[in-house]
Amino acid sequence: MLLVLLAAVVLFCRLETTIGGEDLSVHFGWLPVFQKRLPLRDIAHAEVCSYRPIRDFRGWGWRYGRGRVQALTATGNTGVCLTMRDGTRYLIGSERGEELLQALQERGIAR
Repeated sequence: MLLVLLAAVVLFCRLETTIGGEDLSVHFGWLPVFQKRLPLRDIAHAEVCSYRPIRDFRGWGWRYGRGRVQALTATGNTGVCLTMRDGTRYLIGSERGEELLQALQERGIAR
C-alpha cells in the first residue's frame, strides 16, 4: 500500500505548465507520463480564476467538472481558466496564475 501511495505522489503531486513555440503544455508528476498540449492558436479567452477542488471537481488531478470543464490541477485552488475556439473549457491549476495569464497575453491570447 505504501508503494502505491508513493507512486501516486511521484506521478501526480506536481504540475508543470510551460508555454513553448506553439503550445501550452501541462505535465503531471516528476516523470512526464501524463501530458496535455493545447495549441495557443486555439485559445480564445483566458482569465485567472479560483475554484473549489473537492466541490467543483471531486479533487485534484485530471478531472471533469460541471459544464464539461476539464481541470488539470495538483494542489491549491487557483489557476487560469481557458476557453478554446471550439467552446471546450479547461482549468489549469497554478499558484502563479497571474504570471501564466501574462505569458499567454504576451503570445496574443485575449483576456
